[in-house]
Amino acid sequence: MNTESLYQAINQGLLQERFAIIKRNITRNKVLIEKWGGLQKVVSLFSGKHVVVCGAGSSLNDALKVLKKYQYRKDLIILATDMAYRPLVLSGIQPHFSISCEAMPVSYYAFLPTSSCHLLAFSGVSSNTLRAWKGKISFYNWMIYESPFDTLWKLAGEHLGYVATASIVTTQAISLALGCSIASLTMVGNDLAFKNNYYAPHTVVCQRFMMNYNRFSTANSNDYAMIQKKKMYMIKRRESIYYTDHQFLAAKQWLENLLTKVSVPVYDCSIPGCSESKVIKTSINKAMGILYPEKRIKKRGRT
Repeated sequence: MNTESLYQAINQGLLQERFAIIKRNITRNKVLIEKWGGLQKVVSLFSGKHVVVCGAGSSLNDALKVLKKYQYRKDLIILATDMAYRPLVLSGIQPHFSISCEAMPVSYYAFLPTSSCHLLAFSGVSSNTLRAWKGKISFYNWMIYESPFDTLWKLAGEHLGYVATASIVTTQAISLALGCSIASLTMVGNDLAFKNNYYAPHTVVCQRFMMNYNRFSTANSNDYAMIQKKKMYMIKRRESIYYTDHQFLAAKQWLENLLTKVSVPVYDCSIPGCSESKVIKTSINKAMGILYPEKRIKKRGRT
């Protein structure tokens, strides 16, 4: 498959569907953009830290207990995508940062505590998202320079900083983190494919399925219907078969290309996630054990 053609098709689709919406959002967000500014102050906050990027894939559920245990480490940053924020908070985990680029109004943060978290917001993010946010904010533009996107960044402010998109919000989170001289990167819930469930429990999509529940349309049947609709490509990982769509496939190829060039250790605890030849595939428990080895107390014999 021609990767460049895939990226171009996604960008063109984005341009046709969202350009007018993004421009309107930037206009609405200008007051907050001028108040909070861009990514300059974020770089030092990430520098030298172990960063865990949390996507909203179904495997996120397997990482919650471990993340809850390690969340208070001073040199650890939990960066949650907007869709992953709710399941993390409901599990007793308060992410240090969250990131959102959704131009359409989606209630990712409604009725959730956000005052102690720092939002990394695309300049064209939905103004509804910003109204629900109570904590600090740093804005950024997308690293797409061709016309007419360049006019958007001039409107938002070219000083904000630029982040590579690669089609999904998780890739933006990873790209941003890797640009900040971090000590290590760990990915959880960045499944990039699906099998039995599309999203982790308690995400806004799963919540919507539950709210629309009736005997003719259950939450499981709606999840199954979404999976069937998005089955565009097949991924084989040993004996297991997963499915993915064009956005996840583009993100997977882009990430794997990026991660071969980084110098910091990258642990992928997602299922199936990135290829084993590009990252260190492990569980979140083992990854945290490597980053934070337990000190063993030596037992002294009696004299």
